[in-house]
Amino acid sequence: MGLSTRVAFLHPGWLTALPFVWLIGGSWLATLVPPQALLALPLVISLIPLLWMLGLYRAAGLAVRDGAVASTGHDWIFWLTGAAELATAAIFMINGETILATMQLPPVLFLPGSVWVGGFVAGMGLTAFNLAAFDRGEAPSAGAVGGAFALLWFWPVGVWVLRPLVQRLRQAPGDNPVRAAMQG
Repeated sequence: MGLSTRVAFLHPGWLTALPFVWLIGGSWLATLVPPQALLALPLVISLIPLLWMLGLYRAAGLAVRDGAVASTGHDWIFWLTGAAELATAAIFMINGETILATMQLPPVLFLPGSVWVGGFVAGMGLTAFNLAAFDRGEAPSAGAVGGAFALLWFWPVGVWVLRPLVQRLRQAPGDNPVRAAMQG
């Protein structure tokens, strides 16, 4: 579990600093890096919320109480989404000058871009389901999953609103597999 679980339990200040650093530092970076890198960098930075969601998905799936339904075994969606995200960033790096000159996206972006967007939304849904199942202690309602999904969608705000739930997840009582997974 390792890195993704550690990212899941980072303080929300670190997670929300990323978009603001990008917004503030973007104009400064424009003088240092080629323009196509500026197209690709937001995609690479968005790996952080994906890693955060993967960690929450895994931790909440491990910590659900007896009788609750949890989604497990779908880690591949997160990894596929990350690979598609990096492929999209690579395409931006390779075709950056053409994209900037014509303001048109190349057709080769359709497949990795679709997998990236679809996988990101699917990852949010799986994470929302597990968080709601952990919070309720039983099979979550559609409203509970929808609320968690909305908080994950607007993650710069959601990391702060979900913080009490994440702290409860980290301190789950009994033989806590989350704590054991973080240590091993």
